[in-house]
This record gives sequence, structure tokens and C-alpha cells, in this order.
Amino acid sequence: MDLGSRQQRAMLALLLLREGRPLPVDEAARELWGDDVPRGAAGTIRTYAYRLRRILGGGGPGPITSSGGGYVLAVDPLAVDVGRFRHHLHKAREALRSGDASSAAAGLRAGLALWQGTPLSGAVGPGSDPKARATFKATGKRMPPARAVFDGVIGAMTRSAQTSA
Repeated sequence: MDLGSRQQRAMLALLLLREGRPLPVDEAARELWGDDVPRGAAGTIRTYAYRLRRILGGGGPGPITSSGGGYVLAVDPLAVDVGRFRHHLHKAREALRSGDASSAAAGLRAGLALWQGTPLSGAVGPGSDPKARATFKATGKRMPPARAVFDGVIGAMTRSAQTSA
């Protein structure tokens, strides 16, 4: 599916990251252009919203609606990886609270498995500057060691729970 220009795809990412909350036009402009917001930014954003509605709506109205000087994308949180991650984390916390370390570990592993590549790698605008990319890259390099420590801690907790039972 062709979602349009890089900047239009970046607007879609902004809408997805809002998780159903309105994205004001002025905030979208700052995210897309930083301090160099062009004079016609609001019109360009309206055009992006119109195009995305057509693409995502398949000829119908689509999931993007106007709301209070901005736009909202109606989407199931579990359709977006950050929403799925939060879901797994929530389930893992519930399992840990109930004493089920094995299910907690499985939930956290499922959430961590969603981490692949650099977040928002196709984005443009201030969030795509080299410094932000370096931060994401450094975080990604820390993930495998963090997973190993996590696996060790959960393994110890599981063994402890089994010997106590």
C-alpha cells in the first residue's frame, strides 16, 4: 500500500502514536517541520489528512476524522506495536502480581520481541535528527544484554517459586 510521501507517512505515524487522541494542526506542523514551519503548513497538513483518509478509507470516509482544530485516527490499540507492547507489559504485571512468574516472563518476552530495528526509521522532521537516531541505536544495542539479565532474573524467580511450593 502506497502511503504517500515521507512527510505524509510521518503524519500517519504521529496520528498512530497519539492512540486515538486528537493531533492539533499546530503540533503536527512542529513535529513535521520543527522551527522552520512553512507559511502554508496548515493547508499541507489538511492535504495529508485528506489523502490518508482516501488511502485508509478504501473509498469510504476512513478512520481519520477532524477534531477540535486537528485530526484523530481511530485505530485499535492492539493494531499498533506500541499498543501491543503495552498490552503485553500490562498482562505481565498482572501475572507477576498473582505470583505467576512464568506467565509474567512470557508476557515480557512477547513485548520485547516487538523491538526490531530503529523506531520511526522512515520518519522526517525533528524526530528524525541524527542525535535522536543515535539515541535509538544505543537503546537497541542495550536490548540483547537487558533481555539476558531479564531471563536470568525471571529464571531465578521461577526456580525460587518452585522450591517454595
